[in-house]
Amino acid sequence: MIPQASASSAQGTNPVNGRNGGPNYVTMADPAKSDFSTVIVNDSEQAQTHRITPQNLRLGRNPELSVWQTTAAAQDEQFDANFKQHVADVRPDDQGAYEVEVAPYSVVSVTSLDVERDEAWTTALPVEGERTVLGEDDEVLFSDDYDYRRKKVATIDHRGKVSRRTESFIDSRGGEEGAIPLYTWARNGAFEAHRADDGEWVLRQQLDTAEGIGGAGNGGDPVAAVGDRHWTDYRASVDVGFETESTENNYAALGARNSGGGSSHKISGTPYTIQLSATGDWTFARLGETIAEGSIEDWQADPKDWHELQLEVVGNRVTASIDDRQLVEHTDDEPYLSGWVDLASGPHHTQFDNLQVERIDDQAAHYDRYLDDLEMAELDDPGEELLRYDGEWSHANGESMYTYGRTASVTEDAGSGLQYTFDGTGLDLIGANDGSARLRVSVDGEVVEQEASTVASGDYQQTYSLRDLEPGRHTVRIELLSGSLKVDAVGTVGAR
Repeated sequence: MIPQASASSAQGTNPVNGRNGGPNYVTMADPAKSDFSTVIVNDSEQAQTHRITPQNLRLGRNPELSVWQTTAAAQDEQFDANFKQHVADVRPDDQGAYEVEVAPYSVVSVTSLDVERDEAWTTALPVEGERTVLGEDDEVLFSDDYDYRRKKVATIDHRGKVSRRTESFIDSRGGEEGAIPLYTWARNGAFEAHRADDGEWVLRQQLDTAEGIGGAGNGGDPVAAVGDRHWTDYRASVDVGFETESTENNYAALGARNSGGGSSHKISGTPYTIQLSATGDWTFARLGETIAEGSIEDWQADPKDWHELQLEVVGNRVTASIDDRQLVEHTDDEPYLSGWVDLASGPHHTQFDNLQVERIDDQAAHYDRYLDDLEMAELDDPGEELLRYDGEWSHANGESMYTYGRTASVTEDAGSGLQYTFDGTGLDLIGANDGSARLRVSVDGEVVEQEASTVASGDYQQTYSLRDLEPGRHTVRIELLSGSLKVDAVGTVGAR
């Protein structure tokens, strides 16, 4: 990269906003000084003219530069119809400078390279295929005993290609003291597959106040996620064990139906949790607020003991158990209806094992589709309509990181509606709302709810849920009667 020929006037950090019309470009050059490329981003509504004057480069006499432009697809075009199109060739003026016109809302690459026949350059982006849901074809959505000793992985050779040589999965992920586990991501703390003192493999939370813990940009006790945002109704269980006898903030927890959000770096941001302390006390909480609590009878404070935590989530009902004893059955009037599983602990060495997430008989375990609010047509077939809006809506992108796809569609116009045709038995509207919206809901042309209420919902939470349709193809239209409605995503439920 050439810093002297690169600049940015974009503002903000999350998200970055370049709508102010200022220059945003980066220049890269061959170390041999024989070629260069400049990439220009114009994210404003005004056309721009850029003047490029190469210096200290050996480009030959009066070299021609090619201009490649990417813009959004027009109505009824495939999404990548205007991806990296060769729109011009430019020559230098008398001063050796090149003038390049950059259209509004476009990305332009200006290059001395001959890329016309370079497939790596001209090949369009792959079309996103049908979303695979973790465990969608299995009775058990996910399970792990964290013993990866028999697992091997391929290695990469000196050319960057996959070779025939394999190595131990454990060694490739960090070794016996701590290997990165499958399908698990920590938002605080350090959760790693670990060979315990007795030789058994467990998932261990590796940070402990006795050894010192550093700071984090987003504070909170250790918490990690396993699973899929598409998951809906399921039963999750895990064995937990305490390595230390400390009574200060020493606990293990299992959470359900988390999809992220502004508080997701803490276990208090998980919709439903069952928490067991090293003293035998337990707590069932919704978003960190205690719903029920108690103590385990005949508790033995032996750190070598294992205890099973279990959560079952079906619709708006949540059941919590410890060691096969049901402790809580909670009905949530403003439920979270989808999301992954969380594991959490205090800032102490804590062990987890035999995690299992399984289907529940006669219940849909996951959404069939989870659509961003701006998915109005199939990517590979613009003629196949998905979400259809009518009336007055505000469609915005560049929203917060806690908004799905960073987009949102909002209306306060009575009579405006959203329609979707799908195969399944239910549909959810997802997104942060104030609960003021009242809706008229029609299925296949017949009104099924004349004035449906909505829930005051948080990030990734369902504000309205339609269930128990006959299995098959349906057209659902949701019309705003009053209030304000924000649609961040739409989830559809298949046959059970």
